Amino acid sequence: LDRHRLMPSRGQATFRIPREYVLSVSGNIRAGDAVSLFVSEPGASRRLFSHDVMVASVRTSSGAEVGLDAAGLEAAAGGDRQRLYASRRSAGVIDAIELNLTEEEWLTIDRLCNGGGMKLVIALSPEVL
Repeated sequence: LDRHRLMPSRGQATFRIPREYVLSVSGNIRAGDAVSLFVSEPGASRRLFSHDVMVASVRTSSGAEVGLDAAGLEAAAGGDRQRLYASRRSAGVIDAIELNLTEEEWLTIDRLCNGGGMKLVIALSPEVL
């Protein structure tokens, strides 16, 4: 796993998503994953951006940072998707998530969720790793 993959790209920064902005987060998301963002409001939901965004970090309610464990790294290297998914399920409940976003993307999220009445749904992209 390339540690630079977690760093924001040019024109991006790492933003912690406030808990009150989030409706749900897929439980098997880990740092380095690409995720799809959706906004949900009563009676309607839609994809927020046409592209996925990179997860910079994930923390559990115990404060532990979550990434791929040794079994997950081995499974990823060997292309064993079932074993990779199983290794991800054991990490626990996600409490905080940070995403690499452009300023415009962050301002859009903040505008929609801070007074806009919408909540984020953060979903693991079909293209894991």
